Amino acid sequence: MQEARILHCEDVAIYRQTIADFLPMYTTRHRIVSGAGDLKTTFDELASVQRHESDVNVLLLDGELTDGSARDVVQRVKKLGIFVLIIGLSGSAKGLGGQGLEVGKDLVADIPKHEFDLKDFVRLLDDLPEPRAIAA
Repeated sequence: MQEARILHCEDVAIYRQTIADFLPMYTTRHRIVSGAGDLKTTFDELASVQRHESDVNVLLLDGELTDGSARDVVQRVKKLGIFVLIIGLSGSAKGLGGQGLEVGKDLVADIPKHEFDLKDFVRLLDDLPEPRAIAA
């Protein structure tokens, strides 16, 4: 991927902020453009992507938001028909697979939080294809 413009959906604000602060140390091509800690804010951000008001092309998605789940977000992406790649980043031992989400179908990757490394994340972003529609 040439340039990842990331919406980070994570209910723990300090975790969102840490990634946003440290990502520029590893890359200038990929950046966090927005963050959301709850389902309503995430849905609002996705609606702005659909209206072409936001240029997000990657979702970095926690398994649980304060008022919903990753599954809710993936279903909304499909319903809106927007072009984003979704990377799961979950604290659960089962990852987002525990919600019935699959790498290759719903997600391009599912990273356990305890294994998250920014250098590896940048390499993953570099290797991603440009987004295309996710089949409903």
